[in-house]
Amino acid sequence: MNNTVSVKLFAFARESVGKNLVEIEVNEHSTISDALEVLRSKFPQLESILFDDNGNLKSDYSIFVNDTRVEKKRFGKYLLRPKDTLLIYPPVGGG
Repeated sequence: MNNTVSVKLFAFARESVGKNLVEIEVNEHSTISDALEVLRSKFPQLESILFDDNGNLKSDYSIFVNDTRVEKKRFGKYLLRPKDTLLIYPPVGGG
């Protein structure tokens, strides 16, 4: 059984895809890591924006599921539910 997960993109990722909200299909019992792989294969233009040379989300990006921030060490364990929204926040600069 597949679940639909929404992914909200910001800044360069949004510009690269052409919209700020995309939907991806993930398998039941998928994790954030699984969803990132699906996102990567569906939108290869995001590769250099979001992912490092090892295929991992760049260290200065943050992920929230709905309104909860998820630490990178939990990406492979955090199970997604149908209708969850992944928010991928870019690095925040300031001065």
